[in-house]
Amino acid sequence: MTSRIFIGQNGNSYQIRVSKPGYDVTTVTDPTQLAFYENLSGLVPFEQGLVTVGAGATASVTLTGTYTYYPFIVLRNNLNQLPGNWYYARLTLSSKTLTFKNNYSASMVIKYCVFRELDW
Repeated sequence: MTSRIFIGQNGNSYQIRVSKPGYDVTTVTDPTQLAFYENLSGLVPFEQGLVTVGAGATASVTLTGTYTYYPFIVLRNNLNQLPGNWYYARLTLSSKTLTFKNNYSASMVIKYCVFRELDW
């Protein structure tokens, strides 16, 4: 059985590491073999804002960041509804346009938060 979790001092540094299945955390030299490690940057908020979208309408914003891949986006509205049937957003990466669609029978304010890509 391989060791997959390490928390402690390794030489002159403290480490918190979890290896992926099949890799021994004590011998891993390639960070892609780790599921979590001390230098891994997690989701970092990059852009956020509020958009008012009328009942049955759409609204768009243009993101300012540079994205190679589709970023992770979290949505929330003032009516405490989950995104999906009532509202959603769609990103066109080439133009950085984030388009919101409100399928609800009332106007809503949608807060969006865009996170940077994970830094491997």
